Amino acid sequence: MAMAKCPTCGAVHGAWRQEEPQQVIPMLQKMLGLPPFLERVTCGVCGSTLCTKNLLPPDSPVPSLREQQGLAPLAPQVA
Repeated sequence: MAMAKCPTCGAVHGAWRQEEPQQVIPMLQKMLGLPPFLERVTCGVCGSTLCTKNLLPPDSPVPSLREQQGLAPLAPQVA
């Protein structure tokens, strides 16, 4: 998968594990204009499972949840 910034830990990496798509209930499909299934991935750094729509571009100035708490972003572990 392409490089992306995790909105939870702030790490920028390409180590995203593909998960089973999550089904969206019909009411939310109508209200929010969502597709029947949302693609999901798990962050290889902090383990958060997220919808791919919520991933941030690598150069995004949007602070992650860690950064909002005044903490430094986690760094990906290089093997």
